[in-house]
Amino acid sequence: MGEHELTATARGDRGKGYALLAKLGVIRAAAAADVRELGTANDFENLPMLAVNRRLGYRATVVRGEFELSL
Repeated sequence: MGEHELTATARGDRGKGYALLAKLGVIRAAAAADVRELGTANDFENLPMLAVNRRLGYRATVVRGEFELSL
């Protein structure tokens, strides 16, 4: 199984489809390398990226939360 993370777009260019294009490039490269499963991680509060992942066919498998405490 392959994995990719940290798809990022500059603030001024968000909403233009660049993250979708980047992820499509990774998917195509993985398929060309005969990778048959591909995973990614997502901040559950990042709704635009969750929408991109859903559009590409990713499905949630595990929900992981990170917690912090200021002392």
